[in-house]
Amino acid sequence: MALGARIKQLLAERGWSHHMLALRTGIPRPTITAIANDTRKASAESFVRLARAFGVPVEELHEAAGYGVAAARGRRRQETPEEILERLRMAQPVTIPVYERFPAPIGMTRETPAEYIYRPRSEVAGAGIEAYRADGWSLEPDIRNGDIVIVDRDRTADVGDVLLGMTDDGLVVGRLQMVGGEGVLENSNLRVKLKDCRTTAVVIEVNRRVKQ
Repeated sequence: MALGARIKQLLAERGWSHHMLALRTGIPRPTITAIANDTRKASAESFVRLARAFGVPVEELHEAAGYGVAAARGRRRQETPEEILERLRMAQPVTIPVYERFPAPIGMTRETPAEYIYRPRSEVAGAGIEAYRADGWSLEPDIRNGDIVIVDRDRTADVGDVLLGMTDDGLVVGRLQMVGGEGVLENSNLRVKLKDCRTTAVVIEVNRRVKQ
């Protein structure tokens, strides 16, 4: 059984969706889908997160993927040169510049990043990955003043996703809900119609600042 097939089996046994598994593991949903469809290899960290979420040994998932398993004949699957290069590439972290303003001005030179953060390449990929520093009490409780918010501008939002949005009144964050057939961003403080947002982006991670 391939890794993707085993993940689908475990999901079916628990009645989970890809979105629910993403919430339990912290792995982006598109990555979960790609791994489940065997179109993307799981990183070492993803193996650990998946095993913890499912409550199964990591070795079980390794075996499904064909890694590090001694067969009855005492043979071990060897990585191809391409797999070794890909593993080394994925081990290199991605540098993400953090900007003060969301969204960055279109057609203008971006401001100098306030700082940089680093994330595993296996978890953040694509040209739409950006990071911003939150500013505003109205963002609570999902995002607090000073937090670093990582968004994926290219990701299609699903109901239940947390979105960062810009309205005429400023920056808002909320979970995407459908109310009366209309999309809204909602948190404990406010509700904003999706159509009133000039731009939005799906939040994939929040780096909480414990001390300002």
